[in-house]
Amino acid sequence: MRHLLQRQENLLRRLADLLREEKDVLIHEDGKRLMKLVALKESIQKDLDQTENFRKEAWGNISLGEMVRQLDEKRGRSLFEKGEAIKNLADEVKALQEINIMLTQQSVKYAQRLMDILQKAIRKSGITYGQKGTVANKQGVTASMDRSV
Repeated sequence: MRHLLQRQENLLRRLADLLREEKDVLIHEDGKRLMKLVALKESIQKDLDQTENFRKEAWGNISLGEMVRQLDEKRGRSLFEKGEAIKNLADEVKALQEINIMLTQQSVKYAQRLMDILQKAIRKSGITYGQKGTVANKQGVTASMDRSV
């Protein structure tokens, strides 16, 4: 059991590191790197699922608390501490994921707002196609948007 818990802890640490990197990538809008990080996160999630399946095969639905009570004091305390470390990491991963979701939503809203501004600017600009297929512009319009967070 300790081996499986150690594997879960290692995977969660790696996932937390990736989420911190993902946050930076989202802030700096590095789409190529973001795609790589998403693939890595999916791989880690598969490994976490596999580890949980191994745990269920080996221990069934027994909780960590029940396992701790079945062990001697030293081994039980060690297992309990490992479980607490995993719980703390899972909480950290959840918080990091929530931040990244908010950043992603903000980016989508920004892109939509920018598209709205551009569409309005095009309508106001009077851009039309002339008889020869060239673009004719009756008036100039500039659009800007504050991207600060």
